Amino acid sequence: MRFTTVPPRSLLFASLLLTGCATRSYGFEACLEDPSRARAYEPHLQKPRVTVRLRGCYQVVTADLPTGRHESRPFKMVDDFVTAGGGTRLAYVGYAERVHVVIDGVESPPYDEILWPPTFSADGRHVGYLARADRGDVLVVDDDVKLRGRQLSRDHFLITDDGRAAAVAIREDGDQQVVFGDQWSEVFDEMSCERSLRFVGGRLSFVARRKNDLLAFVDLKAIDVPGVPVGCRVHMSADGARFAYVSHDRFRSFDRGEPEEISEYRLVVDGEVQLLQGRGDILKLTPSLTLVAVEEGDGTTLWVLGAATPAETSDDEYRPPAGRAVRVRLGDSLGPAFDSVDRDSFEISPEREVSYVGLRNGVRHNVIGNRLATPTEPEVLRQAVEREVVQEIAE
Repeated sequence: MRFTTVPPRSLLFASLLLTGCATRSYGFEACLEDPSRARAYEPHLQKPRVTVRLRGCYQVVTADLPTGRHESRPFKMVDDFVTAGGGTRLAYVGYAERVHVVIDGVESPPYDEILWPPTFSADGRHVGYLARADRGDVLVVDDDVKLRGRQLSRDHFLITDDGRAAAVAIREDGDQQVVFGDQWSEVFDEMSCERSLRFVGGRLSFVARRKNDLLAFVDLKAIDVPGVPVGCRVHMSADGARFAYVSHDRFRSFDRGEPEEISEYRLVVDGEVQLLQGRGDILKLTPSLTLVAVEEGDGTTLWVLGAATPAETSDDEYRPPAGRAVRVRLGDSLGPAFDSVDRDSFEISPEREVSYVGLRNGVRHNVIGNRLATPTEPEVLRQAVEREVVQEIAE
C-alpha cells in the first residue's frame, strides 16, 4: 500500500498483496475463509492522520480532516491514498461491489474501474481522475465530469493549478488525441514515452507517433521535425515563452539483433531547426539563454546560442587529466579547456556577453566572454586549505 504527497500511479497488485489474495474479489472472499488474511494498518503520514481499521473482513478508513473526523463506510479494500495542501486534503479509492473515489470524505458515484487514481494539482486546490462507467469512460475534475463517453487511456493524465486536466482519448478508428481542458490536439497514432505529458510555463507538451515519425507536440500541435526527442522531453523556459529539444533518427534491426544506430541530431529551438555535429542535449533554457551540450571528437562543447562572439578570447594549452575537455562556444569563439563547467553559473548580459565558471584540478575559474580570468587569491587559498584538510584526513 502506498501513501504519498505526489500524484500516484500505483498498481492494484501492490494493494492486493496486503489483503493476502490477488483476486477479483480484492481479498474479501479469502478473508471470509481465513480472517487472518485481513489487515489493519496506519500509514506513515503526519497530516492528516489516517488509519485503516478492520470491521470483520471489511476495511474502514478514519482520518482527521480540517472539516472534521472522517470515517468511511466499510470497503472490501482501499488503495491509492494521496494527500495535498500540507495534509489538509485526502483522496483514496475504495472497492465495494463497485469502486468509488473518496475525496475529503465525500464519496463519488460508483464506477466499474478507476483508470487513473485521484491526483491533486501541485497547489492542492484541484483533484482529478479517470474512471470507467456504464456510459463510457469519464474524466472528472473536482467532482465535475468534464468528458464522458470516450475511451480514455489509463497511461497518461495530469492536472494543472488552474483546474485543467489533460488525458488521451482513443477514437473509434483507433487514432488518438490529447484533450486539455476544452481543447483537442491534432490526431496521432499513439502516445510515445511513459509520462510524456508535461506542463511547464503554462504550456503543454508531449511526444507521439504519427505514421512512421515520432513528433514533439507543443500547445497541442505537432512540430514538423521528425525524430525522437532526446529523453522524450520538450524543454520549456520557466515563463513558457520558449521551447527547445534535440531530436535524433533512431534505427534498430530487431530481427538481426543489431545495436541501436543514431544517424544525426537536430536542435529545435522555438520551431527553428539546426543540425548538430554530434550527440547533443539541452542543458539549460531560460528566456535569454539556451545552453546545448554537444559531444564532439575528444570532448564536449557547451554551445550558448545567440551569444555574441567575443573580441578577445583565451587560447591556452591546458589538457584535462581525464583526456576529455569541456569547452564553451560563444558565436565563432571556442573557449578555454576545462575539466568541467558549472552549468548553473552561466549568465548573459543585455549586451549578450556571457560569463561562466570552469573547473581545473578542483579550482574554479571565472570566464567572461571566453576570457580566462585568474582565480582570486581568496579562492586559491580556500581550495588549497581544502586540499590540505583532505590530505591530513587521508594520512
